Amino acid sequence: MKVPTSGKRVKIIINVEAQRSNPTYNLTQRAFFYMSRLLSSQKERDFVGENYDDICKVYTVWLCFYLPKGQTSSITHYRPQEICEVGDFHESKEHYDLFDITLVHIGHDDEKTDTLLKFLYLVFMSRLSDEEREARLKKKFWN
Repeated sequence: MKVPTSGKRVKIIINVEAQRSNPTYNLTQRAFFYMSRLLSSQKERDFVGENYDDICKVYTVWLCFYLPKGQTSSITHYRPQEICEVGDFHESKEHYDLFDITLVHIGHDDEKTDTLLKFLYLVFMSRLSDEEREARLKKKFWN
């Protein structure tokens, strides 16, 4: 893949997880743990020795087919951010922007729901026959 602005070739890791039930642990913390494993597993596979400049950015997307109590459908991103508390040192973003975690909680399809979330609900959550699902998708998204 090439970066549009610089034309530099890069490699990224994209992971997609489906969560069908509400676990007893915090899913956000599990996503961070899993992302950390994807980053660290690159050593000796994608880069050798101390050549840390070859670390690939990790994107992990979690499709959650349940809503925690009190939450609504949502798409939430977690990304690193530089905060210089003292002094004026700033690192190039490419050196710390190594992951993007996205949690997509798919809930009920109502009028307030985002279009993408409505689409995902219809595809994954609705208890419709394939024919009815296809008809509704065409009606809502292809007209």
